[in-house]
Amino acid sequence: MRNIFLACSLLFCTAVFAQLPTSTDENSSTINSTTPHKKSKFSFGASLSPTISWVNVTHDDLQTDGATITGGMGLLAEYDLNNLMSITSGLNFNMPGAYVFDSASMNDITTTNNYLIKQYTLEIPLNLKFKTLPVDNLTYYTQGGLSFGYRIGSKELHRASNAQYSDTESSFNSYSNPFLLNYQVGFGASYNTNKRYRIFGEINYKSSVASIASKDGYILSGRYTGTPVPKIFSGNMLFTVGVMF
Repeated sequence: MRNIFLACSLLFCTAVFAQLPTSTDENSSTINSTTPHKKSKFSFGASLSPTISWVNVTHDDLQTDGATITGGMGLLAEYDLNNLMSITSGLNFNMPGAYVFDSASMNDITTTNNYLIKQYTLEIPLNLKFKTLPVDNLTYYTQGGLSFGYRIGSKELHRASNAQYSDTESSFNSYSNPFLLNYQVGFGASYNTNKRYRIFGEINYKSSVASIASKDGYILSGRYTGTPVPKIFSGNMLFTVGVMF
């Protein structure tokens, strides 16, 4: 009986000891529970931007005549300074443009009174973003900054006035500066999907800081006599959607 009692006691102690965590398990558990996963400060993404684009013109002949719907796309990079601020940049392809008219277009019976000018640009934006703390994975933000661009192509399109004539298209490069500088302000919201990516939508207003019209191009062409060089400022309202990883 005594041997049976001792055997049972030994078995009980062995079973209890086996259930106790080792120091290694305790340390591992403590580290896992107290050390959060470190989030990277960098994130990257892509965007699409349907755009309402127009120009503001100061001139005695050339006049603005309405906006056009264009678009753009971009690759994005964002660096978090802290939980409330970040810096964003990237590379964007945009197509700003607008309708204008002048005395020459209005007196040309083969084309409509107005014509389209459009640029094709590559731009590098640099924005400072101010964010709210996330609520239900949703973060709101405002942003502002500058974008530095280069015009890679352009066109001037005169639509035919009727079926008897053909559209007339030519390059607008000689009339526009190749380097562009814009300022941009806007607001948006970002939703964290908890699947290593987040989606966002934003509205931004962008305008050229300096005239996009080339002084030398207009003077050499002799296109306008009274005031040879118009001042042309591009304006854009961008409606952007995208994803960040």
